[in-house]
Amino acid sequence: MLEAWRSPDVFVQDAYDCVRAFTLAKSIADQERVFNTLKKERRLFAHVIRSNFGANQTNNEAAKWVKIAGEERYLAAGGAITRDLFGGQHIIADHALAEKVATEALSEQLQALKTAGWSWAAFGDSLPNNWNYNWTKLTPTGKPDKAEAKRIKQLQAIVDKPGGTYEAQQDAEQEIDTIKQAAEARGWSADQMAGAGAVVAINHNGEINTVYGVVEPKAAKAAERAASGGPADKKAPALSNAIANRLSVTATLATRAALLEEPRMGMVALLAAFLTKRYSYDSGETCPLRVRTEGMGQHQSNAQGEEKFGDALARLSAMDDAALFRVGAMIAAQALDLTVQTAEKRPFAKAAGAIAAAIDPKRLDVEMRKSFDAQDYFQSVSKPFAIAAIKAAVNADEAKKAENLKKAELVAYCVTNVPGTGWLPPELRNENYAGPM
Repeated sequence: MLEAWRSPDVFVQDAYDCVRAFTLAKSIADQERVFNTLKKERRLFAHVIRSNFGANQTNNEAAKWVKIAGEERYLAAGGAITRDLFGGQHIIADHALAEKVATEALSEQLQALKTAGWSWAAFGDSLPNNWNYNWTKLTPTGKPDKAEAKRIKQLQAIVDKPGGTYEAQQDAEQEIDTIKQAAEARGWSADQMAGAGAVVAINHNGEINTVYGVVEPKAAKAAERAASGGPADKKAPALSNAIANRLSVTATLATRAALLEEPRMGMVALLAAFLTKRYSYDSGETCPLRVRTEGMGQHQSNAQGEEKFGDALARLSAMDDAALFRVGAMIAAQALDLTVQTAEKRPFAKAAGAIAAAIDPKRLDVEMRKSFDAQDYFQSVSKPFAIAAIKAAVNADEAKKAENLKKAELVAYCVTNVPGTGWLPPELRNENYAGPM
C-alpha cells in the first residue's frame, strides 16, 4: 500500500484518503485482494475501498443502532467493531445483534418514561407524520441550573469556534441538547405528566431526542369538553401556506424598497451577511440576505463568517465610514479570484482587467512585485522565455550571451538581473503596467 501511495499513477484521486481507507482491512491479504481487484477495474476511490471492507450503507444503519444502544452494551453482548483509525466509519461486525440491543435499549427507555409518570410514551416513527407540528405540546418550567448553564456556555464556544471540526461541533451540540432535555424533564408537574406523554424521536444519525409534554389530539379534545361542560369549540381557522408565502413576498418587497433609500444601512446589511456564520440547512432564519463568497481566499483558508447576523449588524452599524469600507475591502479581497487553468487565458483579461485598472497603479505594482516569485518562474519556464525576459529587461546583447548559459546559470542570471528592472511576465501585466516590455 505504501509503495502504491508513493507512485503517482496508481490511485485515481486523493491517494492519502485511499491509503487511510485500506486500514479498515482485517489483514494484509484482504488489503491486497481489494487493491488488486479495484486497480484492475480502475475504481481505486476511497469510498469504494471502504465499501469493499464493509463500510457501506448497511453498515451505517448498524452503526446507528450501536450509537443508540451504546458501544459498551453492544460489545458486552458479544459484538465486535473494526475501528476506522482516521475517521468515524467503524465497521460493525454483527448487524442483527446491533439492532437487537438497540431495540432493547429503546424499549427500556419507553418503560422508564412511563415509570417516571408520563401517561404514555411512544416512538416518533409510530405516530402520524405531522405529530411534531400539529399535536399540542405543554410548556415545562425547568431550566438549566448554574453548573449546567456554565457547561452549555463552554459547549457553545466549541460550536462557534472558527475552524473547529464538524465532529467536535456535532458532539457539543448533542451534549447541549441532552443538558437542556434533562433540565426540562425536571420542570414538569404531576398533573401535566398525567395528561400528556413523551415521544422518543431518532434522527438519521442515531441521535435520540425525547419530546416531553405531548398531548394526543383525542386527549386535548376531551380536556376541552371537560373544561367547557360541552362539545369543544371549533378549531381556529388556519392560514394557508400559499397566503403565508404571498405575505412574505410583500414583506421582502417593502423592506427592499426601504433599504434602497438608506444606502449606508444597505452596505452594513450586505457586509453583515458576508460575516454571518452559515449552516447547510439555513432556511433564511440565520441570515435574511442570500449572499456568499467563493473566491480564492475562501478556498485557501476555508474562511466563512463566524458571527450571528444581528451581532454583525450592530457591530458594523457602530463603525465610521473608513472602518466600514475596510471591512468591505477585506470581504471583496476574500472573494477575489483571478486564477486560470490554461495558458490560453490571462488573469487580467476581460472583466478582471477592470478592477486592476481601478486600483492605485503604484500600490498594485508594489504588491505585484512582492508576490512575483522570480526563482520559481525562471526555473519553470523554457529557455526562450528567460531569454526574452533578459532582452526586454536588460538588453539584446546580454540576451544573446545568455543563450550559451546552462539552465542553472541562466536561472541565476535572470533572478539577479531581471526583477530589479521592474519587468514582469506578460501574464501579470495590466493596462497600467509601466515596466520593460
